[in-house]
Parts: sequence; C-alpha cells; structure tokens
Amino acid sequence: MKKNVDILFVICPFWDVKFPPIGIAYISEFLKSKKLKTKVIDFNIKIYNNSTKKDYWTIKTNFIWKLPGFLKKELNKCVEEVLASKSKIIAFSIMAPNQLFSLKLIEKIKQKAPDKIIITGGVQTPQGNSNYIDYHIKGEAEETTYELLSALKNKRKVNTI
Repeated sequence: MKKNVDILFVICPFWDVKFPPIGIAYISEFLKSKKLKTKVIDFNIKIYNNSTKKDYWTIKTNFIWKLPGFLKKELNKCVEEVLASKSKIIAFSIMAPNQLFSLKLIEKIKQKAPDKIIITGGVQTPQGNSNYIDYHIKGEAEETTYELLSALKNKRKVNTI
C-alpha cells in the first residue's frame, strides 16, 4: 500500500508560467531532507497547458477569476485531485495573482473534508475565506513548516512556533 504524504503542496492559477514557484520547491526539498514525504501539485501549469486562453496568465487578467463560473469545472477537478491524494495536511502558496482561485479551492476542500489541515504561506496574507485556513506561515517557511509538521504529528502545541 502506498504511504500517504506528510504534506501536499498546491500551486493555483494565475501564476505566471515564466516564473515557476521555486519557494514551494525549496520547502519540499528541505522537508524531504528531514525524512518527510512531500508532494507538489502544480494546478497552475496543468490548467495552463490544457487552456486555449493562455493570455489569461498575466497579472492584468487576475480579475477574470471573479467572473461567475469561470473555470468551475477545473476547480472541481482540483478539489477531487487534492482529496484523492489522501494527505491530511495541505499547504498553499498564496500570492496576489492566485489568491482568488486558492481561497475558493481551500473553501471547497474544507467543505468536503473539514478534517484536512490547511496551511497557507506566501507574501499575500489570505483575505476573505480565512475561516477555512488552519495556519498561515509568514516569512521564510522551511524551518517553520518543519516545526509545525513535527508539532502536529506529535500532538504538541503549536502556539510557540
């Protein structure tokens, strides 16, 4: 039987495809060096590769995510893929361009699986649906994420992290 990952990292659209999310890669590799099992799902590149509207992947079109029903089908596929991973802890890197999609995805995940632990990080402090977010990491995240995962795994208090 395949072992579940300790943490699943998720990247949501709109993130400029010319600039891969290297922060998540650093954190994932750091955690792997600590013997934790990680997985990264880059929904941004998956949806971009299947899109006929590649010109939407710019900061100028960030507003498009506010349109009712825009990419609803893709959003629902993302929810199912995240839940299929069986990871209890899911982390999102949130920046201004991908905040709307990320928060909608987080909301849908929590509605279907309220026991999932949601962690966010990135320079954009989540606005709006923050009641679905369990932890938000500010600043450099490698050590903090490791400490948080260790505390959660060992059922220790996290308020000092």
